[in-house]
Amino acid sequence: MCFSSLLSKMQSRLRALFGKRQLDSETDEAMRSHVEMRTQANIATCRSSEEAVREARKPFGSVQCIREECRDVRGASFGETLLQDVRFGARQLQRNPGFTVVAVLRLALGIGISTEMFTAIQAV
Repeated sequence: MCFSSLLSKMQSRLRALFGKRQLDSETDEAMRSHVEMRTQANIATCRSSEEAVREARKPFGSVQCIREECRDVRGASFGETLLQDVRFGARQLQRNPGFTVVAVLRLALGIGISTEMFTAIQAV
């Protein structure tokens, strides 16, 4: 993979991650435009306006499903999922302060012991 395509892909993913609202509004506008075009075509075939709108929306399915598919295509789902997981983890650590203290102490102790062992082995 060449550098320019990798750079382009990273730029697209960052835009999808940080420009979520703008991209979602663009997706909504595109869907609205397609529904309007299909509605006009259905009205032209002598259908009632309610039936034309219903028939125009039918092929698209759920709006939320379309948004999720668009996010997957843009590559934003990984970044969004990661941010959601980090927020969830932070909330859980805030709810259980005793567990948080024990977890932080165990990590500190593990990192300290590993560092000491590698330092001692390297010295020998």
